[in-house]
Amino acid sequence: MSTAAFFMENFGRHFIQPTGDHWADVGQVLRGSYAMTGKASLSRMQSGWAIVRPGSATLQLDLDVPVIQKSRLTRFEAFAAELANWDGRAPRIFMLFDKAPIAAQSIFVSVDQRLVRICTKSGASTEDWTVRPPVVKGVKP
Repeated sequence: MSTAAFFMENFGRHFIQPTGDHWADVGQVLRGSYAMTGKASLSRMQSGWAIVRPGSATLQLDLDVPVIQKSRLTRFEAFAAELANWDGRAPRIFMLFDKAPIAAQSIFVSVDQRLVRICTKSGASTEDWTVRPPVVKGVKP
């Protein structure tokens, strides 16, 4: 399954009616505005995070999409918890939202804890979750 198909099957289809052009659909989802829970206003996916996994997704933003789990964790807490409990067998997408939307070409699936891709408006950063963070003098681990 392609990255775009995985995104649409497990996240995007809850926001728009897919057209079958997976990459165009991904872009439409990421640029779109959606109803917020309990508010009349619409909001883009900004200033938050999401984790997409097979069959489910978690979103920090309070968008009115009942099938997507909501979380109040920080991105650091959420990503650390997900990675600590990840069996490494099923793919994940980790996204950080900002004022500018994430471009469709910046969406990557992570399939290995040694190469975790964090998708952002600027592209994607790659982290090795199997390596302990460096010890910084004066900072407690």
